Parts: sequence; structure tokens; C-alpha cells
Amino acid sequence: MRKAVTDKTVSALEARSKRYEVHDVHLSAFGIHVTTGGRKTFFNRYRLPYSYPSASRASHIFHR
Repeated sequence: MRKAVTDKTVSALEARSKRYEVHDVHLSAFGIHVTTGGRKTFFNRYRLPYSYPSASRASHIFHR
């Protein structure tokens, strides 16, 4: 799913039966993981020189 990641969008994300990702429409490598428990984790996918596959790094964890 692709959406503009804003405060309103993040607040509206709800837990589902399976973990899912929401990617930002402006920054293709940036997004949010939403777990079945409702935990939201921001991520940024990047690629290091001479590495495969791309690495993923959680940059901020959001608890509510």
C-alpha cells in the first residue's frame, strides 16, 4: 500500500490479522511496518555498495 506518510495517516493505521507495510508516495524507500498487535515501526530501505539484497533498518519505533 502506498500513502503519504503524515501524522494523520500514521494515527489512522490499525492492526490487521497479518503484519503489513505502508510505503510513502514521495520517498519510495521509506515506510511503516504495522504488526498484528498494532505496533508501528518506521523503516528505511537502503543498499550498501556491493551488497545484495538491500538492507532494512528500523529508524524509529512508535509505541501507542
